[in-house]
Amino acid sequence: MAGSSFGANWFENYSNSYDVSRYNIPVTLHQPYIVLRQKHPQFFYHQSNWQIVGGELHCSWVFELEPDLIFKPKLSIPLPEAWQLHDFDQAIIDQLVFNIGMVESLSYWKLAASPKIVVKAGSLSEEQVRWWHELLLSGMGEYFYLNEIDFTQEKFVEIVGGEINEKDAAAATVVSKKSLNPNAYLIPIGGGKDSIVTLELLKLYQSQNPDIQLLASSLNPTQASLDVIKQSGLSFVNVTRQLDPQLLALNQQGYLNGHTPFSALLAFANSLVAYLYNYQHVVLSNEQSANEGNVQFHGQTINHQYSKSYAFERNFRQYIKNIAPVNYFSLLRPFSELQIAGAFAKLGENYFSLFRSCNRGQKTNSWCGECAKCLFAWIVLFPFLGEEKMTKIFGQNLFEKLELLPTSLDLIGQTANKPFDCVGTYAESKTAFVLAIKWYQQKNLKLPKLLEKLEKSLRGGVILNSIQKPPAQISTHFIPTHLTYLLHPYV
Repeated sequence: MAGSSFGANWFENYSNSYDVSRYNIPVTLHQPYIVLRQKHPQFFYHQSNWQIVGGELHCSWVFELEPDLIFKPKLSIPLPEAWQLHDFDQAIIDQLVFNIGMVESLSYWKLAASPKIVVKAGSLSEEQVRWWHELLLSGMGEYFYLNEIDFTQEKFVEIVGGEINEKDAAAATVVSKKSLNPNAYLIPIGGGKDSIVTLELLKLYQSQNPDIQLLASSLNPTQASLDVIKQSGLSFVNVTRQLDPQLLALNQQGYLNGHTPFSALLAFANSLVAYLYNYQHVVLSNEQSANEGNVQFHGQTINHQYSKSYAFERNFRQYIKNIAPVNYFSLLRPFSELQIAGAFAKLGENYFSLFRSCNRGQKTNSWCGECAKCLFAWIVLFPFLGEEKMTKIFGQNLFEKLELLPTSLDLIGQTANKPFDCVGTYAESKTAFVLAIKWYQQKNLKLPKLLEKLEKSLRGGVILNSIQKPPAQISTHFIPTHLTYLLHPYV
């Protein structure tokens, strides 16, 4: 298990200005979060602001890590031409911006994991407080695990301030004065294969229904996202997010860092984009494989992809319905990653050279060929595309890299935990490796080094029909009935 970024020198320097001895805390690598919680007992969400500037909606927030750290992140959304504020309900914009700030605050709260979060920028009902508490605990699981934080302790974190009772909350429920276009679909694009499948399926639907409107969005888009959107021919909303520069500086000084529920931020931000552009539907590309966790910690399942899971999608839909008239759902929820890979292989030929799923290679728009995301993308696409096409896409044959054996074992469940990355289930990874082995065997080709090593681990231990059930047999999704037929040919 990885520890935090603190070292003994930090404690030595810190103790010169702050009396840690009075807490009787042993100075070890396992205790920095306790010291930080004592130094920063409260985290404040002070302000949520927005204004129209030069054809854009500029959002900003003010957070404070008591006693003296102030953060001011920002987010900007370009507005449609001829957009007029009087055509929209400012109360809905207020609520959406405020809730984006609630998610954004987690990136700053995590610096010290303060025991109390005080919300002054807006009001939350008791039910909403419970919702945010659940998102914090479930969405920050990887952060707790890697920093060795016992988040199950009683009153680990309390969200207070700005509360309204349930009666007042019902009376204050935002009801839109206008309905959004039911034929308009906003598609968030990340540059990977999943959102490409979604946009191509909806383009097919549009070709059969000319009244349908499609719009792409991306937050701080990578080059891959821009290339994919250009290839798709869709119009595009470029959302710009600006973190407070103190965040990285404090991380480098030893304050805590870790994964936050980024897809929850996307959910609220894209709901705001959809409202501003008069689009009723926000169509995600999250699959059922995202439901599987990575590891057990303090008796709880830690899921790197919680904010991509069905549980989050269900909870978010319940939450957002009283704020904005948008329909948030994932078109790919019934699919496993292997099924998406099969659909991409059929739909995405024009995107083979454009898509990227590697976080390490974002700045250089490349596949690093070393991380879990690269390896997983390789193994699930290989059975459908084969060695020649895959090597052309990645620039190398990952099955020849024996140094990827530890990551391979992580993916198939032979180690302590699944990689903390957006990868599929253990069963899918096993199946993908077996299908790759069979691909070589059917062509009477010698197995590459990595597959040769894995063959013994996999032999006899994998059921090839372990892929998830087809969409027609799955009821746990929120896809509108009129769209489900789009998925059937790709099961």
